[in-house]
Amino acid sequence: MAAEYAELHAHSAFSFLDGCSQPAELAYRAAELGLGAMAITDHDGLYGVVQFADAAREVGLPTVFGAELTLDGGEEAPGAPDPPGTHLLVLARGPEGYKRLSRAIAQAYLAVGEKGPPRYDLEALGAASGGEWLILTGCRKGAVRRALAGPSAGVPAESAAGVPADDPPAVRRALADPSSDALADPSAVGRAPARPSRSAAKELDRLVALFGRDNVAVEITDWAAPEDPAVIAALAELAQAQGLPLVATGNVHYARTSQFATASAMSAVRGRRSLAEMDGYLPPGPVAALRSPAQMAARMARHGPAAATAVGAAAGRGGGVGRGRGGGGPRRAPPPRPARP
Repeated sequence: MAAEYAELHAHSAFSFLDGCSQPAELAYRAAELGLGAMAITDHDGLYGVVQFADAAREVGLPTVFGAELTLDGGEEAPGAPDPPGTHLLVLARGPEGYKRLSRAIAQAYLAVGEKGPPRYDLEALGAASGGEWLILTGCRKGAVRRALAGPSAGVPAESAAGVPADDPPAVRRALADPSSDALADPSAVGRAPARPSRSAAKELDRLVALFGRDNVAVEITDWAAPEDPAVIAALAELAQAQGLPLVATGNVHYARTSQFATASAMSAVRGRRSLAEMDGYLPPGPVAALRSPAQMAARMARHGPAAATAVGAAAGRGGGVGRGRGGGGPRRAPPPRPARP
């Protein structure tokens, strides 16, 4: 039986200087690869959904609309190589979910009172969802992932050696200097706990309490990082213990592997650093491109049966929250008609 897969975590160029591809390009590539559905989840906004929906309708691709919300980012320091904030990945369940998500994002921007990052309240988001959202635990900046690596959520994750996991150059400096007090055990750098921590389970319980057990899924991603096998194993065990679905995503930032160099350059521009200075913050290769169902199945199979099953689970979840074949969703407003003379 051929593998089935829906990509539920993808950033377009509307995630400014983070995603590399236009929404339409992502839709065309997803159809070319044979994906069963695809979500667009840009940072704190729904800016790309109209272009995405138009292109998806053109190629008959079922769509999912969502956003990755930054819960506690605050004011981003100019030139930050790795922007701060805890992420919450939200997928809308149909038109009602989309309406609720759009309203929640708008209210978060209005709460600031001036131009700047939105201000969310997690409890308020839970109330606003009305059971119409699917919440994924997200990337390394999600509260659950951070809790796996650090003593508590909402603070920068640390490795077992005490080196900030969000500061790869610090890890490299520590490895290069055996006398450094920061490294009691060099082999611990980048290694996630073998078992899920109590704090990670607590963060997951919090999401379930706020959004409902039927509306939360544990997300796993393989970006070829040294810690990925241990992280995926811990998340799979956590999902099983909590009785929650495990779904695989690519955490996509560009449509094709050939765009890796462009994506790296955009990250350097965002961080106001040279590519050499950004090296420790960048992925090791073009790991954030869209993958076919077969590629995702092969990638996750090496992490064991639970991870392999998560590929099909993503396809099922994509169908459960999608807008149906042909794109659905918002359409472009028709051009204004000239006034009659």
